[in-house]
Amino acid sequence: MPTRREFVATATSALAASALAACGAPTASGSGITGPSTVKIPLMAVGQTVGVDNVGEGGQGMAVTRLTTATVVAVSRQCTHQGCTLALPGSSGGQLFCPCHGSLFTVQGAVVQGPATSALRTFAASIDTVNNQVDITNA
Repeated sequence: MPTRREFVATATSALAASALAACGAPTASGSGITGPSTVKIPLMAVGQTVGVDNVGEGGQGMAVTRLTTATVVAVSRQCTHQGCTLALPGSSGGQLFCPCHGSLFTVQGAVVQGPATSALRTFAASIDTVNNQVDITNA
């Protein structure tokens, strides 16, 4: 039988998860399970980049871009230079920008301008047309 403290912690976690889901916030399925999980977010317009918080390397999130009607790409928002969180592009066709040292990356993760020299980590992403969403494997 769980202690009162364990019960309150479990109930609080469940309540927070259902509140996020009710707000339409992106949530990872399989939370608390070791190994890969799937993040599901609403499908965005072609050319649009959206951020997904608290997932990926160091919990710094991902940048997810719809490249065409049929393709999406998801990359880490953790700069490969010194780990700062990258800013999302301000417009379609823009680049990910590191506010700490000025590195620039394409939305596909390639380095455009240093000091970073390594590409961003990518995640498997696909469009689920039945549910009108993007599925990203966070592994």
